[in-house]
Amino acid sequence: MSQRNQFFTNQSAGATSATFQFAGSTWILSAEASSWGGASLKLQAKGPNGTFIDIAGAVLTANGFFEFDAARGSEIQAVITGTPTGLYAIAVPI
Repeated sequence: MSQRNQFFTNQSAGATSATFQFAGSTWILSAEASSWGGASLKLQAKGPNGTFIDIAGAVLTANGFFEFDAARGSEIQAVITGTPTGLYAIAVPI
């Protein structure tokens, strides 16, 4: 069974997800909400100094998908700003 990283399930407030360690390769992040209400979802990776840094281009403000590459052992989290209604977000390898 392939790895799946479920960042959020039915989230309706700004939040930071759990951090997942990725097994490398290319991934698809999909997110959908009943209403985005001006909210956004972005991915961040742990940088060399131990702080989380935004992954360039890894942002959604409406239901959709995007592709990103993760090096083996990357630590990645998702961050919601704003107050969406019922947001779900998951990353799966392709």
